[in-house]
Amino acid sequence: MSWTNLQTVGVLVLWAVLCVIASQAKAATLYIDGKRITNATITITTEAVPTVPTVPPVPTVPDVVEKCRNSATIVCKYAISASQWASTRKLVQVVAVPKGKTLVSAFHTNGRRKHGSMQFSEWAGVSTNSTDVWISATPAGEPLSKRCHKPNSSFVFTSKYTQYDGRYCTLKRNTTYYLNMRQVDPNEEEGVMERRL
Repeated sequence: MSWTNLQTVGVLVLWAVLCVIASQAKAATLYIDGKRITNATITITTEAVPTVPTVPPVPTVPDVVEKCRNSATIVCKYAISASQWASTRKLVQVVAVPKGKTLVSAFHTNGRRKHGSMQFSEWAGVSTNSTDVWISATPAGEPLSKRCHKPNSSFVFTSKYTQYDGRYCTLKRNTTYYLNMRQVDPNEEEGVMERRL
């Protein structure tokens, strides 16, 4: 039992004892500064026991943010969880960019001042098709800015970002974004790449 609970129980017991005494005695002898006062009526008033305020729960972001819906032009896959985004460890994923569609990966930024990069490269000697890569506010939407768009990229390339005003792709804190990848030639077969965050 916690200290607060013990205090509450103690106050309630004391209150109950005083109520019993008050109900049995209509008059009592009272001493104030050593002087005897007779025929004093005891009145017991109670105050509400202060309650400990409850702390509202800290709002949480779902670990995997996926508000994207698959369609004829979009494949939603490889979402980046909130814990992965917040981690200081590199997240390495092999991703497949589908033929004729946009690969969309949802992610949610955290509340800290953060910066980093997204690196893309060929995977295990598989040649990489030219790919457009960008970050948007909606699945497969327009790039947030020119700095958030790497058009017609292949082999090894990097896209840098910050969660504060800077000279790279600027992302707001605690916000859901979408990392989009689409092959420049829609007739190219599925392209496989390694993605490092």
